[in-house]
Amino acid sequence: HNMMSKKPNPQPVSIEAAKKTHRSSEKEEEKLLELEDLLQFEYYLLSKFTPQGVYVTPHYEENPASRKIIWDCVIFVYAGPYKGGNFWFFICFPEDYPKSWPRVQFHSRIDHPLIQISDGTLDLQLISSPSKKNEEVGPDSKVMKVITFVKRIFYLEEYWKITNSLNPVAGERYLKDKNDFLSNARKCAQEAERSPYTHYQNSTLKFSEITPDIQTILDKAMEIYKEPGSESEKPTYFLKWLFGSFFSGLSCIKDSIQQLNFMLFLLYPSDAADEQGG
Repeated sequence: HNMMSKKPNPQPVSIEAAKKTHRSSEKEEEKLLELEDLLQFEYYLLSKFTPQGVYVTPHYEENPASRKIIWDCVIFVYAGPYKGGNFWFFICFPEDYPKSWPRVQFHSRIDHPLIQISDGTLDLQLISSPSKKNEEVGPDSKVMKVITFVKRIFYLEEYWKITNSLNPVAGERYLKDKNDFLSNARKCAQEAERSPYTHYQNSTLKFSEITPDIQTILDKAMEIYKEPGSESEKPTYFLKWLFGSFFSGLSCIKDSIQQLNFMLFLLYPSDAADEQGG
């Protein structure tokens, strides 16, 4: 005779087990919200003190396994062997931040002693190691330290001759043949010299193209900047011209002002290069 196969009965879930799972889920959500609040505050501080030439914007990455918090970033290098490179990267924050350090990964290939050639990972041991805790001068915020460090590695020679990091060959090349190192660095910069208006897929960091109105503002700013006279009076004179002669109303001021700093560095990198990684 035919026998019907019996399906196993699902084991009932106890009420206590269900409550425990629910409480665990609630705690994870609370931790995430706390992390979001902390990073919103740190992003606010960062907007006030971001190193020149570095631009950052936050976004969330949704996936079935977890919810990651990522900041999209780009650094425009105006001097040194990597001059001309527009190096895009992202910062990924762990769930236990700020206890643990965030992860930094570049999108483009960069031949640098501290950067892994294969996937663009940046070695942060020089600032994250306990032995370096009091050696690095900078802000208390870990992400502020990270962003400041990202800029320093492209401008300061001390980071080009490191031979015990993720790309020791690059450091050894600098010590043995500086010209060869500089040639490789320039090639990386040229490869990364893409338009700042072309952003990476899924990146929330985007720049508006220069409009004729913005170009007029920039030209006037540089004209005033190059004129002889008191440096302390030039900003006041420029603002009087900006609001008294250029803007006919308030509606266009916000969008235009937000582009000024970026456009100045984009159009006149020689002035930005004076900062030299400060």
